[in-house]
Amino acid sequence: KVANDYLWQASALHSRGESHRRIAETLYGPGRFKAYHEYEARAHDDFQQCIVICNQYNFDGELSTAVRRMGRLLHDQALRETDIKKRLDLLGQARDHFEQGLDAAKRSENTLEEFENLTELAFLVDDRLQAQKQLSNEDILSPEQIQDGDRDIEHLRTYIKQSTKAKFKIYQFQVFVHFLEMEEGAFCFVQRDYKNALKFYLDGYKGLAGLPGYGVARYRQHLGHLFKRIRELDNPDEERRWCQAFIRAW
Repeated sequence: KVANDYLWQASALHSRGESHRRIAETLYGPGRFKAYHEYEARAHDDFQQCIVICNQYNFDGELSTAVRRMGRLLHDQALRETDIKKRLDLLGQARDHFEQGLDAAKRSENTLEEFENLTELAFLVDDRLQAQKQLSNEDILSPEQIQDGDRDIEHLRTYIKQSTKAKFKIYQFQVFVHFLEMEEGAFCFVQRDYKNALKFYLDGYKGLAGLPGYGVARYRQHLGHLFKRIRELDNPDEERRWCQAFIRAW
C-alpha cells in the first residue's frame, strides 16, 4: 500500500484470505464457531477486495487465484450447510467462481492455475451429485446426472492427457494426475460403485504420498476426506476392508 503497488496488494490479499480460510477450517472442527465465522468473514473480505483490484487493473494472473480461492470458501460453506437447496446454491456459486478462474488462467497462460481450477471443478462433482440425491430422496442417480457430473471430470482428464505430451511440464503435474484419480474415486463412490472407488482412491492417495513436498502437503490436506468417506460406507465389514487396504498401502 505504501508503494501503491496494486499487483502486490492483490497477491497479498488473496494470500492472506487463504490463510484466514484455513484458520477458519481449523476452528470449525473443535466447534469454535464464533471465531470460525470471524475468520470466514475476513477471508471473504480479502478475496473480494482482491477481485475488485484485479478487475480494475486487468490482473488476470492474480484474478485466477483470487476467484478460485473464493470458490473454495463457498465450497467449504456448502459442505456445512444443512439446507440442501442452499447447499446446492453455494455449490453453484463456487462453480461459477472456478469457471471464472479457469477463464482468467487461460487468458494469462497460467498452466498451474488452469490445473487448479479444473481440479476444483472436478472436486465439486461428487458433492453436487450427493446433494441432488438428498434433495430428490432418490438413492440412484439418473443417467443425465451422471453424464453432467462426468463432464467436469472429463475436462480435467483431457487437460492432463494434453499436458502429458508437452515437452516441458510444471513440476506439480503429477500431483494433478493423482487428484484426478481421487475424484474418479469420489465419482464412483457417489454412484455406490465401492470396488472401483477404493481402487481409484488407493491410486490417488498412494501417488500423492509418494511425491515429496507439494504432493505430501496435499495428501495431508485430503486425509480428512478419506476418513469421512470410510465412515460414510456405513457397513462395518466394508469399512474394515477399506481400512485394511489403506494400512497395507501405507
